[in-house]
Amino acid sequence: MKTTLLRRAFLVLLGLATASTASAGTITTWTGTGSNNNWSQNGNWSLKPTVSGTTFSLVYQGNVTRTTSTNDLGGVVKVDSILFNNNNSSGQTSTYILSRSSTASLSLANGGTVTTTAAVTGTLGDAISSPIAMLGVGNFNIGSNHNLSVSGSLTGGGSIVKTGGGTLTLTGANALTALTIDQGAVQVNQTAFTGISGLTVDVGSAGNAGVIRFNGVGVPGVGRTSASFNIRMGGNASVTANANSNLEFTASEFNVANAGITSPTTLTLAGGGAGSSGSQQISGVIQDNSGSGIVNLTITGGNVWQLDGVNSYTGSTTINAGGRLMLNGSIDAASTTTSSGGIYGTGTFNGDVISSGTIAPGGVSLSGTISDSVGALTLRSLTLSGNSAVTELTITGSDAGMYDQILGSSALTYAGTLALTLSDLTTVYDDNTVFNLFSSFTSTSGTLGGITLAAVGTDYDGLTFSSADANGDWLSTWNTNNQALRFSQANGTLTVVPEPSTIVFAGIGMAMFGWSTWTRRRANARRQAIEAAIA
Repeated sequence: MKTTLLRRAFLVLLGLATASTASAGTITTWTGTGSNNNWSQNGNWSLKPTVSGTTFSLVYQGNVTRTTSTNDLGGVVKVDSILFNNNNSSGQTSTYILSRSSTASLSLANGGTVTTTAAVTGTLGDAISSPIAMLGVGNFNIGSNHNLSVSGSLTGGGSIVKTGGGTLTLTGANALTALTIDQGAVQVNQTAFTGISGLTVDVGSAGNAGVIRFNGVGVPGVGRTSASFNIRMGGNASVTANANSNLEFTASEFNVANAGITSPTTLTLAGGGAGSSGSQQISGVIQDNSGSGIVNLTITGGNVWQLDGVNSYTGSTTINAGGRLMLNGSIDAASTTTSSGGIYGTGTFNGDVISSGTIAPGGVSLSGTISDSVGALTLRSLTLSGNSAVTELTITGSDAGMYDQILGSSALTYAGTLALTLSDLTTVYDDNTVFNLFSSFTSTSGTLGGITLAAVGTDYDGLTFSSADANGDWLSTWNTNNQALRFSQANGTLTVVPEPSTIVFAGIGMAMFGWSTWTRRRANARRQAIEAAIA
């Protein structure tokens, strides 16, 4: 039996064994025909709720005049279910706000449910701003395209089990003891985020994908907010940071290995898309679920995901459009592929890397912007694929550690553009200075589509590269110091070379110097011989 099923069975048994287990409540439907929005108006309900201790099942449906429902009863109304039965079909188009005044509040019985029916067309969004006392397990079944926002505080230390394809948004303070996202999404903001610190959040179930999303958590440009929880995958899982969230996931295990999952699953690290930026740092390990339950990693959309741990998952790594991976730790995955995304950092890929996007060693990121810094990326093999592949390498000096490197142990295949940046403004490099840009590869093939050079303010400003010659060497134009830059595809080196004419003139000068020395020595020898004969 899978771990998620065992856990759910446990929660059911716990609910049955608890004295506050939900019973069938008295059903009452909001009609909204009273003189105001208040619950105290008899005309607003088919049966007005009370604070007498009776448990109620609240139903919101249809297309009524009053869509704001304000609990003004001055006490706690016990509920075992809240149903938003509007589905955007004809006559079912209202969106509701369940609020409160004064000290009125709700308590949700253990095993209680909050449900939104799936929208037939378009998208609906209901809201609960009233505080809710969670008396145990709360089951939130959020229908597809019918989202629910809970801005009231969640007290009592209960837990949430989220099902359904819609989004449950938590923006109020909470004291949850567990959070399970079987399917659909749970989104938290900065305030609600605090309540899930320290938890293991179960995300996804067999056949379903679950999403935990962070909205505006962290302070862009200042620092990351510590996320001390981890996730446990029961199926495909997505961790999404949007609206400029900046988080540092500090748990030693980013995903807790789930021994009950034996099929491959996908963990998606996602950004919020257009207009969203942020940098998320994962210190802990991303790992497989079990011997056969491998994890595949996908990075997509908008944000930078920085992996600092020794990641042992063995599935593939895919970086999709807009996704950016900064690897400062290591990845055991057999292959890493990027389409229009980017790879940065100073870490190690223990597998093959295929890039038709950007690969740029080094870099530092905080708020979604990557500042350039030199570094070395290590990988097994590198295949640069297609015209869209860009390899960005920066040179700040000739000594080791002062220029970017890509280090391999197998094959290197060239394609796309090599974008070089020389930022050392004080040095004219000596002739025959060598930069080992691509190093330790056992073989090379393919050819670059072009080499660009950014060297503003240096003695190499304005140099341009012609196409590769028969040997696979790229030679730049000459500068005023009679130097050019040569990139060799065969050995991955960039070399500062002197102009041939200076070599010729230097040779002639040496020859003239030698002839002059020889004639002087011969004349001296003759003079000495004559002087000896006279004597």
